[in-house]
Amino acid sequence: MEVTDVKIREYEKGSMLGFVSIWLDGCMELKGFKLFKGKEGRKYDIGLPSEKDKAGKKDENGNDKYWPLVYIDLKKESGKLLMNSIKDSIIKKYEGSSHSDINTTNTQNNNTNNWPDEHDNIPF
Repeated sequence: MEVTDVKIREYEKGSMLGFVSIWLDGCMELKGFKLFKGKEGRKYDIGLPSEKDKAGKKDENGNDKYWPLVYIDLKKESGKLLMNSIKDSIIKKYEGSSHSDINTTNTQNNNTNNWPDEHDNIPF
């Protein structure tokens, strides 16, 4: 699978830099990735799509509990390659933008979807 398009909506709050939507092979869109300032020597960190626990559960530190919406098996070589491709594409888009044109799309896919959908709860 190849990342054919990346859309970033800047949202700076704490270490968060923005929300990200990616297209795989020009035919499948995954929304809800998050771009963060990096920790432990990394320049950036990428968060996979997740949703807040609807029952209000908390983690061991008392923070809101979030559940993953996407799982990438990093034990498999194909999973590692996909995750690296996603990270590289997001960072390349973020660093290559002037941050005023960050919501523009690449012309690599023929997406005619009126992005974002009015039914989404992701703040795009």
